[in-house]
Amino acid sequence: MSLSNLPLPIRIFLEGLVACGSNTTAKTMASRLDRRLATVKPLAHWLEFLSGCSIRLIRAVDERKRAGEAVVTTLTVTRGPEGGEGETYSDWRFVVHDGRVAVVAIEDRTPVRMPPTVGRFLRAANCLDAEGMLATFASDAFVDDQFSDYWGRSAIADWASRDVVGRRLTFYVVNALDHYGEVIVTVTVNGNFDWLGLPDPVIHALYFRLSSDRIVSLIILPKQ
Repeated sequence: MSLSNLPLPIRIFLEGLVACGSNTTAKTMASRLDRRLATVKPLAHWLEFLSGCSIRLIRAVDERKRAGEAVVTTLTVTRGPEGGEGETYSDWRFVVHDGRVAVVAIEDRTPVRMPPTVGRFLRAANCLDAEGMLATFASDAFVDDQFSDYWGRSAIADWASRDVVGRRLTFYVVNALDHYGEVIVTVTVNGNFDWLGLPDPVIHALYFRLSSDRIVSLIILPKQ
Protein backbone atom coordinates (compact mmCIF):
# COMPACT_ATOMS: atom_id res chain seq x y z
CA MET A 1 0.00 0.00 0.00
CA SER A 2 1.04 3.62 -0.40
CA LEU A 3 2.52 5.22 2.71
CA SER A 4 0.05 8.07 2.19
CA ASN A 5 -2.83 5.63 2.80
CA LEU A 6 -1.79 4.82 6.36
CA PRO A 7 -4.06 5.96 9.22
CA LEU A 8 -3.47 9.61 10.09
CA PRO A 9 -1.98 9.05 13.59
CA ILE A 10 0.64 6.71 12.09
CA ARG A 11 1.45 9.16 9.29
CA ILE A 12 1.93 11.97 11.82
CA PHE A 13 4.18 9.75 13.95
CA LEU A 14 6.26 8.77 10.92
CA GLU A 15 6.67 12.37 9.80
CA GLY A 16 8.19 13.07 13.20
CA LEU A 17 10.30 9.93 13.00
CA VAL A 18 11.82 10.92 9.66
CA ALA A 19 12.52 14.41 11.04
CA CYS A 20 14.35 12.97 14.07
CA GLY A 21 17.73 13.61 12.51
CA SER A 22 17.09 17.33 12.11
CA ASN A 23 14.85 19.12 14.58
CA THR A 24 12.58 16.61 16.29
CA THR A 25 13.38 15.50 19.83
CA ALA A 26 12.23 12.39 21.66
CA LYS A 27 9.91 14.58 23.72
CA THR A 28 8.22 15.88 20.58
CA MET A 29 7.91 12.36 19.19
CA ALA A 30 6.34 11.13 22.43
CA SER A 31 3.61 13.75 22.07
CA ARG A 32 2.36 11.82 19.02
CA LEU A 33 1.59 8.78 21.15
CA ASP A 34 -0.99 7.59 23.60
CA ARG A 35 0.09 8.89 27.01
CA ARG A 36 0.52 5.40 28.45
CA LEU A 37 2.76 4.39 25.55
CA ALA A 38 4.79 7.60 25.63
CA THR A 39 6.01 6.81 29.15
CA VAL A 40 7.52 3.46 28.21
CA LYS A 41 11.27 3.87 28.76
CA PRO A 42 12.54 1.53 25.99
CA LEU A 43 10.64 3.54 23.37
CA ALA A 44 11.88 6.85 24.76
CA HIS A 45 15.45 5.55 24.70
CA TRP A 46 15.00 4.33 21.12
CA LEU A 47 13.70 7.73 20.02
CA GLU A 48 16.69 9.42 21.67
CA PHE A 49 19.00 7.06 19.79
CA LEU A 50 17.37 8.00 16.49
CA SER A 51 18.27 11.66 16.96
CA GLY A 52 21.02 12.32 14.44
CA CYS A 53 20.25 9.25 12.31
CA SER A 54 19.03 9.35 8.73
CA ILE A 55 15.71 7.50 8.40
CA ARG A 56 13.86 6.48 5.25
CA LEU A 57 10.42 4.87 5.02
CA ILE A 58 10.66 1.85 2.72
CA ARG A 59 7.22 0.24 2.62
CA ALA A 60 3.87 0.03 4.39
CA VAL A 61 1.68 -3.03 4.86
CA ASP A 62 -1.88 -2.59 6.11
CA GLU A 63 -2.65 -5.62 8.28
CA ARG A 64 -5.59 -4.13 10.18
CA LYS A 65 -8.13 -6.50 8.62
CA ARG A 66 -6.40 -9.66 9.80
CA ALA A 67 -4.14 -8.57 12.64
CA GLY A 68 -5.36 -5.17 13.84
CA GLU A 69 -2.14 -3.42 12.89
CA ALA A 70 -0.14 -1.65 10.21
CA VAL A 71 3.54 -2.40 9.51
CA VAL A 72 6.08 0.12 8.21
CA THR A 73 9.63 -0.86 7.28
CA THR A 74 12.34 1.75 7.80
CA LEU A 75 15.99 2.08 6.83
CA THR A 76 18.06 3.74 9.56
CA VAL A 77 21.57 4.93 8.63
CA THR A 78 23.81 5.63 11.61
CA ARG A 79 27.10 7.53 11.48
CA GLY A 80 29.96 6.44 13.69
CA PRO A 81 32.46 8.72 15.44
CA GLU A 82 35.09 8.10 12.75
CA GLY A 83 32.77 8.77 9.83
CA GLY A 84 31.75 5.20 9.10
CA GLU A 85 28.13 4.31 8.45
CA GLY A 86 25.90 1.43 9.45
CA GLU A 87 22.42 0.51 8.28
CA THR A 88 19.48 -1.26 9.87
CA TYR A 89 16.16 -2.27 8.35
CA SER A 90 13.39 -2.44 10.95
CA ASP A 91 9.69 -3.29 11.01
CA TRP A 92 7.55 -0.90 13.05
CA ARG A 93 4.20 -2.45 13.99
CA PHE A 94 1.50 0.04 14.94
CA VAL A 95 -1.94 -0.26 16.48
CA VAL A 96 -4.18 2.83 16.61
CA HIS A 97 -6.78 3.33 19.35
CA ASP A 98 -9.01 6.37 19.89
CA GLY A 99 -7.14 8.38 17.28
CA ARG A 100 -3.66 7.86 18.74
CA VAL A 101 -0.87 5.34 18.30
CA ALA A 102 -1.48 2.89 21.16
CA VAL A 103 1.09 0.17 20.36
CA VAL A 104 4.51 0.32 18.73
CA ALA A 105 6.65 -2.80 18.36
CA ILE A 106 10.05 -2.52 16.68
CA GLU A 107 11.87 -5.52 15.22
CA ASP A 108 15.10 -5.41 13.22
CA ARG A 109 14.98 -7.39 10.00
CA THR A 110 17.58 -9.97 9.00
CA PRO A 111 19.29 -8.61 5.86
CA VAL A 112 18.74 -10.52 2.62
CA ARG A 113 22.09 -11.83 1.38
CA MET A 114 23.28 -10.38 -1.92
CA PRO A 115 26.54 -9.16 -3.52
CA PRO A 116 27.87 -6.01 -1.80
CA THR A 117 27.62 -3.95 -5.01
CA VAL A 118 23.91 -4.73 -5.36
CA GLY A 119 23.42 -3.91 -1.68
CA ARG A 120 25.15 -0.55 -2.14
CA PHE A 121 22.96 0.25 -5.13
CA LEU A 122 19.74 -0.50 -3.23
CA ARG A 123 20.87 1.39 -0.16
CA ALA A 124 21.77 4.45 -2.26
CA ALA A 125 18.40 4.23 -4.04
CA ASN A 126 16.54 4.01 -0.73
CA CYS A 127 18.50 7.02 0.55
CA LEU A 128 17.69 8.99 -2.64
CA ASP A 129 21.41 9.22 -3.36
CA ALA A 130 21.77 9.46 -7.15
CA GLU A 131 25.57 9.79 -6.98
CA GLY A 132 25.79 6.73 -4.76
CA MET A 133 23.70 4.76 -7.24
CA LEU A 134 25.84 5.90 -10.17
CA ALA A 135 29.04 4.88 -8.37
CA THR A 136 27.97 1.22 -8.50
CA PHE A 137 27.82 1.14 -12.34
CA ALA A 138 30.57 0.47 -14.87
CA SER A 139 31.28 3.30 -17.31
CA ASP A 140 29.68 1.41 -20.22
CA ALA A 141 26.75 -0.11 -18.29
CA PHE A 142 23.14 0.00 -19.35
CA VAL A 143 19.79 0.08 -17.57
CA ASP A 144 16.57 -1.27 -19.09
CA ASP A 145 13.74 0.11 -16.96
CA GLN A 146 10.54 -1.54 -18.19
CA PHE A 147 11.69 -1.47 -21.84
CA SER A 148 13.27 2.03 -21.76
CA ASP A 149 17.04 1.81 -22.31
CA TYR A 150 19.75 4.01 -20.79
CA TRP A 151 23.31 3.43 -22.02
CA GLY A 152 26.39 4.80 -20.26
CA ARG A 153 26.89 6.71 -17.04
CA SER A 154 25.46 10.00 -18.29
CA ALA A 155 22.14 8.45 -19.33
CA ILE A 156 22.03 6.34 -16.16
CA ALA A 157 22.68 9.46 -14.04
CA ASP A 158 19.68 11.16 -15.68
CA TRP A 159 17.54 8.08 -15.09
CA ALA A 160 18.58 7.80 -11.43
CA SER A 161 17.88 11.49 -10.75
CA ARG A 162 14.58 11.63 -12.63
CA ASP A 163 12.95 8.22 -12.20
CA VAL A 164 14.27 7.07 -8.82
CA VAL A 165 15.13 10.18 -6.79
CA GLY A 166 12.57 12.38 -8.55
CA ARG A 167 9.78 9.92 -7.79
CA ARG A 168 11.18 9.20 -4.31
CA LEU A 169 11.16 5.48 -5.00
CA THR A 170 12.02 2.94 -2.34
CA PHE A 171 12.79 -0.74 -2.82
CA TYR A 172 11.90 -3.31 -0.17
CA VAL A 173 13.83 -6.52 -0.84
CA VAL A 174 11.68 -9.66 -0.74
CA ASN A 175 14.39 -12.08 -1.84
CA ALA A 176 17.58 -12.34 -3.90
CA LEU A 177 19.19 -15.22 -5.75
CA ASP A 178 22.14 -15.88 -8.02
CA HIS A 179 21.22 -17.64 -11.26
CA TYR A 180 24.27 -18.55 -13.35
CA GLY A 181 25.98 -15.26 -12.53
CA GLU A 182 22.88 -13.08 -12.80
CA VAL A 183 21.62 -11.65 -9.51
CA ILE A 184 17.82 -11.47 -9.41
CA VAL A 185 16.33 -9.31 -6.66
CA THR A 186 12.57 -9.20 -6.08
CA VAL A 187 11.38 -5.92 -4.53
CA THR A 188 8.19 -4.13 -3.62
CA VAL A 189 8.20 -0.52 -4.80
CA ASN A 190 6.84 2.58 -3.10
CA GLY A 191 7.06 6.21 -4.14
CA ASN A 192 5.34 9.20 -5.67
CA PHE A 193 3.62 7.73 -8.72
CA ASP A 194 0.07 7.14 -9.90
CA TRP A 195 -1.21 4.02 -8.14
CA LEU A 196 -4.45 3.90 -10.17
CA GLY A 197 -4.89 0.44 -11.67
CA LEU A 198 -1.67 -0.93 -10.17
CA PRO A 199 -1.53 -4.06 -8.01
CA ASP A 200 -0.94 -3.68 -4.28
CA PRO A 201 1.86 -4.27 -3.57
CA VAL A 202 3.77 -3.21 -6.70
CA ILE A 203 6.39 -5.93 -7.24
CA HIS A 204 9.35 -5.69 -9.60
CA ALA A 205 12.22 -8.02 -10.46
CA LEU A 206 15.67 -6.44 -10.79
CA TYR A 207 18.16 -8.42 -12.89
CA PHE A 208 21.79 -7.44 -12.20
CA ARG A 209 24.93 -8.50 -14.04
CA LEU A 210 28.24 -7.62 -12.42
CA SER A 211 31.85 -7.40 -13.54
CA SER A 212 34.80 -6.35 -11.36
CA ASP A 213 32.44 -5.28 -8.57
CA ARG A 214 30.49 -2.95 -10.86
CA ILE A 215 27.01 -3.27 -12.35
CA VAL A 216 27.26 -3.74 -16.12
CA SER A 217 23.55 -4.21 -16.70
CA LEU A 218 20.32 -3.75 -14.78
CA ILE A 219 16.97 -4.85 -16.19
CA ILE A 220 13.82 -3.89 -14.27
CA LEU A 221 10.55 -5.66 -15.03
CA PRO A 222 7.15 -5.73 -13.31
CA LYS A 223 6.32 -9.03 -11.65
CA GLN A 224 2.71 -10.08 -11.15
